[in-house]
Amino acid sequence: MKKIEFIIKTDSPVAFADKSSDSILYATKNYIPGSAVRGALAQEYIKKYKPETAYKDETFYDLFLSGKVRFLPAYPLGSGQHACAESFAVPLSVMRSKDGSRIIDLAGDAEIVPGFKKLTGFMVKANGAFYKPEVGLKIEMHMSRSGESERIKGSSRDGKIFNYEYIEPEQYFKGAFIADDDIAADFEMMLAKLKRDTLYLGKSKNAQYGKCKFEVLNGGAKAVVSFDKAKSLYLLALTPYIPFGDWQRVDEAVAELLADIKAAAGADMQLSAENIKIFAAAESIDGYMNVWHTKKARENALAAGSLVELKGEFTDYLLNKLQNVLYKGFGKNTGEGFGQFRLWQPQSELVINACEANKPKASLNKEVKAKAIVILRNLTLQEVSHQAAKDAAEFKYNPKETGKHILKRVEWLMDSDCDKKTLQDEIKFNFRDTARNNLRKLYLNGDNLYEILTEENGTPQPYAKINWVSRAESVTDELKQLFGEENITPDKDTVFKEYWLWFMRHAAKEVAKRGENQ
Repeated sequence: MKKIEFIIKTDSPVAFADKSSDSILYATKNYIPGSAVRGALAQEYIKKYKPETAYKDETFYDLFLSGKVRFLPAYPLGSGQHACAESFAVPLSVMRSKDGSRIIDLAGDAEIVPGFKKLTGFMVKANGAFYKPEVGLKIEMHMSRSGESERIKGSSRDGKIFNYEYIEPEQYFKGAFIADDDIAADFEMMLAKLKRDTLYLGKSKNAQYGKCKFEVLNGGAKAVVSFDKAKSLYLLALTPYIPFGDWQRVDEAVAELLADIKAAAGADMQLSAENIKIFAAAESIDGYMNVWHTKKARENALAAGSLVELKGEFTDYLLNKLQNVLYKGFGKNTGEGFGQFRLWQPQSELVINACEANKPKASLNKEVKAKAIVILRNLTLQEVSHQAAKDAAEFKYNPKETGKHILKRVEWLMDSDCDKKTLQDEIKFNFRDTARNNLRKLYLNGDNLYEILTEENGTPQPYAKINWVSRAESVTDELKQLFGEENITPDKDTVFKEYWLWFMRHAAKEVAKRGENQ
């Protein structure tokens, strides 16, 4: 099996229907379900390849319906921890003191003591440390309208008011695809051919909801972790587990799970279901099938974060084998990412660091954002002109052979509407030999200006190694993150013209000043 990880960033509000006891509140899940990612990619596949009947198309069936690819949910991340981080539901054995000063794991050596309550939500593990991301949610009021005329009018007599809860924009989530060996290459090729960096997920996609940035990470691999054999070993439910059999008690669901794992791992895997610790909760799983416009049947499941103690003799070989088997998934709906387990070793006390994860940023409309980018780009260009002035004070020339004329001529060229290549061709082919020779008598950092301007013989620009955005102190890290450093960075043609325009202006002044002082 192969693990292919991906990052999703919400570019607009995103809503995934969740159960709510409030009749006028449409609550949202605080993560991105695997079924939503599968549906969005399946829709993109159908748009691109246009199969006559999708579910009868052999390739479509293998990629999306056969269960050979498991579409795991994307859980929230902390900022700056995207590529190397693991995100998962907090184990149900983890407790936090009411004052927040201590966190213990009852699956380890810790004992139940008063003044502690369950820690809920998600945890992020990055570089051996744990973080606690918070998902930014918001509620917005909507009104349903009857008929086209009321929609156009913008009001309704009998329309109902309801509230949408949604995940706010500018938040990051990480998920994974688990593909069988015989389909992994085809699935990766499909992702590459779709070339989708934007997906629309969740409800109300026609009402400006659901736009997300989608990025497949390179080099995803199944994690094989070393474990301390002296400590307890648990199965941690990464996603909800839906048993095939009927069950009323948690231990019945656990017995089916352990039996299935033993069958998948082989006869040498011995797992006992007797006298084991279980930290689990049940939850109801339902959903909506957009293709058929109908609700899915509700299923009872062990919740994500549930823990099941493993008892047996585990060699390194068996542990590695067990870790690989768990990626297969167990129970129902494994194609949608259900039934995924990972190995977990508890600690008596946990340290969970503060995490500035998923801070929603101000939403800007396109016009405002475009104007702001222009302003920030101009601030960056100021650094170009400052560097040009600094370099002009250092350039070398022979006062007896150099006048301002050639400098002014190049300045005039740089102040034109021509692009970089046109300017370079003008100097190479339309300047007379005398003008070109005059440029060869001027030196900056040991190279003559003719070769620098034309980049003859591979001569680099004097500013080649400068990151202009980093040099601009007024462009803060927050602004870079909000507008994208790549958008603020001026293009190479603009930098070339701006630098040499100001270089020539200041160089001409330098020549005049040095002439007056002689």
